[in-house]
Amino acid sequence: VGLNNEDPVLRDPRVRRALNHAVHVDRILERVVEGRGVRALGAVPPSLPGGGTGEAYAYDPDRARALLAEAGVPEDWVLELWQRPSPLASQVLEAVQTDLAAAGVTSEIRLRDWSALKASIDSGETSAFFINWYADYPDAENFLVPLFHSRNIGGGGNRARFAQPEIDAMLDRVDRPDDPETRARFAGEVDRAVLAHAPWIYLWHPVLEVAVSDRVTGYRPHAISSCERWLDVKPAPAVAP
Repeated sequence: VGLNNEDPVLRDPRVRRALNHAVHVDRILERVVEGRGVRALGAVPPSLPGGGTGEAYAYDPDRARALLAEAGVPEDWVLELWQRPSPLASQVLEAVQTDLAAAGVTSEIRLRDWSALKASIDSGETSAFFINWYADYPDAENFLVPLFHSRNIGGGGNRARFAQPEIDAMLDRVDRPDDPETRARFAGEVDRAVLAHAPWIYLWHPVLEVAVSDRVTGYRPHAISSCERWLDVKPAPAVAP
């Protein structure tokens, strides 16, 4: 769930952390996603080098209430949760809404068609929104830089309008290491640094389910689904009757 980091209330990281503590992600994974996902421990999925190294925000409504009080959030504050028409989005945001209420946060779900929703998000009109990100290539950089560098605020990918100079400086270096181990370690450091600012309510990474026929060979799943090109898939040798 993206959070508009320029919103008068959400610009305080204590509020964003509170919302993360308020949402019972494991219950959403069990009841809504039904096991077809793994909890997000950052923006980079665990299938990529450097991904999955963060520490999840523990479900703790009392901690959420304390952070909101510390931040001075007014009792009449209402968080708008925006979505496009989608059964999954509706189920997720209804679960989020229930969890937020248990932590003392009133929220309202707003529905808008995809083109109008995207325009509203890109312009900074929305305060919170359910949206996905699909990388173009299997590298942590393609999650971190588009989603969190301040130069990409809006349509460039940083729809949370997250801007932190120290994070920008780290992101400017994230694709420099040539050594794979060093590159992965630094990507993990950046991902964890962003996670500490809680620019989103972190939910899950989808698990891809694949059925493969015994009539083909050479198929192997890729780290991200958008990389499928099927170039290695060949007909299996004929079996003599």
